[in-house]
Amino acid sequence: MSNILNKANGISLSGYQDHFRATSTTGFARTEINAPAFYNVGVTLPPMYEAEFRLIQQDIMTMRYGAVTITTTIPHGHTTNLGTAGITDTVTNRAAVTSGRVINLTADDEISHINITALGDWLQFQGADKVYQVVESYAGHITNADRVTATQSVHTDSAGRFTVVLNTPLVAAIAANNANSFGDNVQFKLQMEQSPEISTTPGQGGKPLYTISDLDFKEVL
Repeated sequence: MSNILNKANGISLSGYQDHFRATSTTGFARTEINAPAFYNVGVTLPPMYEAEFRLIQQDIMTMRYGAVTITTTIPHGHTTNLGTAGITDTVTNRAAVTSGRVINLTADDEISHINITALGDWLQFQGADKVYQVVESYAGHITNADRVTATQSVHTDSAGRFTVVLNTPLVAAIAANNANSFGDNVQFKLQMEQSPEISTTPGQGGKPLYTISDLDFKEVL
C-alpha cells in the first residue's frame, strides 16, 4: 500500500456525479444525469521529519500529473461489516449483467443468511476497478419492475438469493458466475488530482519539520 495512505491521519470519502440541473420559470425542476457516480478521496498528513517525508515525496513524484495510480483498501471502521455479518461464503452473480443498477446475487452455499448487506455497503465485481454502493436490498431475485411492490430486506431468501440496487448504473458489463467483494474488501483505483504544497518549519534540535498540504484523489477506471 502507498506510503501516503499508511502515514495518513485522516481520510475523507465523498461522491460526485456530473449532472445538469435547471428550474423553469414556472417552478418545475429537472435534473439530468450525464455520467456515472465516482468517488473523491481526501488525505490529510501530519507534520513529519525528513526520513518519513522522503518516502511520501517519492510517492507524490511518481503520481504527479496522473502518471501513476494507486490501488488501496479503505476500511469502514466497524467491528463487523455494515452488511455481510458472519458471511464467509462467496457471493456471486449467477447471470451476466450488461447494464442497469439492479443486480441479482446469490451466496454460494445457497442457504438463508441474515444481514447479508446494508445500505451504504461497498460492492465491487471481480476483475473490475469500479466501486459501487448498495442503496436498496431485497430478499430473493427481483427485477426492476418488482421494486414497486417488493419489501426491502437485509436478508436473503431460503436459497441464499438477494438483490441489490447500485448507486449508479454499471460502467461495464459483468460476467456470469462473478465472485464479488463487499465492505472493506473492495479496492479503489485512485489518481492524484494535483501536486501538493510543501513547507518546512524548525523542529526538534533544529531539524526541518515538513508539512504537506491536503492531497486529493479521484476514482478512475
